[in-house]
Amino acid sequence: MKRILGVLLMSVILACSMTSEPSFERDSDNYQEMVKSALVDTGNNYRLKTVIEKIKKR
Repeated sequence: MKRILGVLLMSVILACSMTSEPSFERDSDNYQEMVKSALVDTGNNYRLKTVIEKIKKR
C-alpha cells in the first residue's frame, strides 16, 4: 500500500514539475490545496484494497 501511495505522490510531483506553472512554496495556499487534492485518504481504504485484490487475481 505504501508503495502505491509513493508511486502516486511521485507521479504528482513529476506532473507538477513538467508544467509551466511557477513552483510552489510550502506555506502558500496553492501548495496546500494541491496536496489536499493529490493525496489519497488513507483512513478507510477497504474499497481500494478490494480493487487491488481483484486485479491480483486476474
